[in-house]
Amino acid sequence: VHALLLAGQHDRVLAVLTRASERGEDDRVWRAILHWFRYLKPTNREELEGLLDTVFKRYPALLRTTELAILFAYLHWRHAGFVRSYLEKWAASGDEYFEQLAGELTPLIAFLQPKLPWTKPLLEQVVFGPGTDSTRLGAINAAVNLFPDLECRERASELLVRVIPQISGVAWNNLFDVFRLVDEITPDPS
Repeated sequence: VHALLLAGQHDRVLAVLTRASERGEDDRVWRAILHWFRYLKPTNREELEGLLDTVFKRYPALLRTTELAILFAYLHWRHAGFVRSYLEKWAASGDEYFEQLAGELTPLIAFLQPKLPWTKPLLEQVVFGPGTDSTRLGAINAAVNLFPDLECRERASELLVRVIPQISGVAWNNLFDVFRLVDEITPDPS
């Protein structure tokens, strides 16, 4: 896979991975190569998205891996609609892990790609309405970690200020992590 990607043979990589999916490779194989999907730019985007759907259906445990979270943090640049469909499902899943993951990825995408028309409404839905403690915890984690980036600071600050009245428990610990990540926070004169 790596050699083919280096050679720019993205469609061939997709064909190799599709055949591996059809053979039913072990889930450990998929976990090991999951990170390579972020570099894959096949001619037909839908084929890649279909392959990922197939792999995730066959090996649902992959959805709970760090590799998957990192993949989606990259994948949204070229496959925003695909990532959105998962975020919407996860936010309403009733599963704390998936809700937190949706809460983390949604602000990340909304802050980095504000021109996507669905990011603001999805952020509102995932974090504030209806939102859960888990989605809010995820949003706090994302905003706190994006706060040091000057390009994201204003949006991160706005999200944190809005979410404060709705948080409790461990979310406070995560919120105060902003002071560990940023040396100095200058108050807004307004």
